[in-house]
This record gives sequence, structure tokens and C-alpha cells, in this order.
Amino acid sequence: MTAAPPPLRRHVLVIGGGASGVLMACHLLRAAPETRVTLIERGPRIGLGLAYATEDPDHLLNTRVLNMSALPEDPEHFLRWLWQANRSVSGASFVSRATYGRYLESLLAPWAAGPRLRLVQAEAVRLTEAPPGRVTLRLDDGQTLIADHAILATGHPRPEAVRGLQADVRLLDLEPGVPVAILGTGLSMVDQVTTLLKSGHRGPIFALSRRGLLPRVHGPGTPLATSLGEVPLGAPLPRCCCTGCVGRCAAPRSRAAPGAMRSTGCGRMCRGSGAPCPSPNAPVPCATPPPGGRCTATACRPKPPATSPAPGKAVSCRSCAAPLTGSRRIPAGSGCSTAPIGKPAPPR
Repeated sequence: MTAAPPPLRRHVLVIGGGASGVLMACHLLRAAPETRVTLIERGPRIGLGLAYATEDPDHLLNTRVLNMSALPEDPEHFLRWLWQANRSVSGASFVSRATYGRYLESLLAPWAAGPRLRLVQAEAVRLTEAPPGRVTLRLDDGQTLIADHAILATGHPRPEAVRGLQADVRLLDLEPGVPVAILGTGLSMVDQVTTLLKSGHRGPIFALSRRGLLPRVHGPGTPLATSLGEVPLGAPLPRCCCTGCVGRCAAPRSRAAPGAMRSTGCGRMCRGSGAPCPSPNAPVPCATPPPGGRCTATACRPKPPATSPAPGKAVSCRSCAAPLTGSRRIPAGSGCSTAPIGKPAPPR
């Protein structure tokens, strides 16, 4: 005989059905059998949001397959899903964002026909804490939902045209030979250029930014399985990120660890938080970097492939002499500073 499922004692609203909302709903359903989830999404599909709504096969993820599992304890989950869909890929592949959107959408399939998950296509318009100890959500179609908790997963606002600047080249009626200027040189710029070229655009394309740097090439990385017990729940966010990421990634310094912690939602290095790293294993500014390493605020990480920086732009760290390319500088107070390569560093 199979055991009867536990009674559903808790009701959670997840407002927003993009990547964050779907991941939250999935983990709630997996971790808390007594919980039922209502996922509210105004669009016709879940799991897409802004990032994965594109259907262009050339709009790729910026992270390898092996670092994009939705389950931290199962780093190969996404890879196996691709294999089951007859995709000939490896863990080092970069697949389309549309493919990842379909993967996120599939995460809730095990609960789709059961009593624990309800999908509502509507827009949330008002959320109040009432009655005492509960929350009440009003939707644009007139429905009112009452639950124990509400989680906001509304994501980023959709970019809009500002002062004549268009946010998406697909919305422009361009002559094939006219010049196009794109503000920014990050991954969104790569998407826009790809779209322009595929549409037959032949005119010059200018990408403008303050630093003039292109996205860096990913170094090799290995995903790290993470358990819920390793996350200091209830602690401030900077401590959660430092404890869960810096402490665990400090030992294998030769790896490109930021991608290794992708599935936890944290970054590896505790920069910009304004607080010291609480982890006893947290690295300090390096005295001797590993081969191919470079010094950063709290740890060493592999540097990008060698390029030919403009004259006067190459610098090295005074603390460890590891080379940096481009015009980046280490923030003041981080324990590292910079000096031109080939010149002695001034005394500290």
C-alpha cells in the first residue's frame, strides 16, 4: 500500500511565471509535500520571462549546459533533459535560450494534473496582508485569492523606447544599408547584431560603451552540488552569497567558479556588499596567483584569453603582479590595486 499524501496545510502564491517564479514553485513543491502553489502569470506560457521568450535559435545561453541545471543537487539534470529530447550536446555546449525556456516549462509537469499546483493566467493588481496572518491577491480578471504566503517573482521591467531610442531592432523598419548604433557592448548587443545580420542588414553597426570591452569568453568550470543545509537561511543576503559561494569555491582556485555556483543563484565573490566575508574558508587577496590567474577583490580566478590591449591599458596588481587586460581597475579598499605592467609598483 502506498502512504496517503499529507494534508495540504499551506498555500503559497507565486506572482510571476518566468524563470524565477517557475524555479521557486518547483522547489516548493519538491521540498514541502504539505504545500500547494498557485502560480500567476499574465502570459500564455510559463518559464520564459524576458530572457527565454526569444525563439531565435542563435540567441544562446551565456553559460554552458552543465552549469544550468535547475536542481543544485543534480548538476546534470538539464543535460539529461536535452538527451531525452534527442539533442546531441555535451555538458560544455551552449544551447539556445528558447530551449532553456522549454526546460523550465517542463519542470512543473509532474504536478500539472494534481491538486498541489494551479496555474492562473492573469495579472496581479493588488496584494494586501489580510485577514491577519494571510495575504489576499486581487487579479485583473476579478478573481480574489487568499493564501498563507505570497512570493514576488515579477522579474525585470520590459525595455521600452526612450526619447527615440528603440529597445529591440526587430521593431524597426530599417533600410538594409543604413548605419545602426547600439548603446552597450554586452550580451544583449550580441543578440541585436545577430538579429540584424540574419535579417539581411548590410550597413555598418556601431556598438558603443564607456569601456569598449566585449563579453569575455567562459573558462572551464565544474558544477558543485549544493544542499539546502549549506545555505544560512534567515541571514542577510551578502552573508548567504559569501557563505554559500566563496567558502565553497575557495579551494579549487584554478577553476572558473562563478559558473559552478550558477544553480544556487549566488555569485562567487563577495564584492560590493560592504561587509567582510563571514566564511572561515574565504580567500584573501593572493600573494602568489595560480598559473593563468589574476588578483581580484577576494580571490583569484582564471583570466580571459590573452589579447593585445591598447598601449598603456595593460595593468598588473601591486599585491600579486597578476596581469589584467583592458582598462579595468580594482575598487579602492579591496586589498588590491594596479600599476602599469613593466614598471615597479610604488611602495604601499
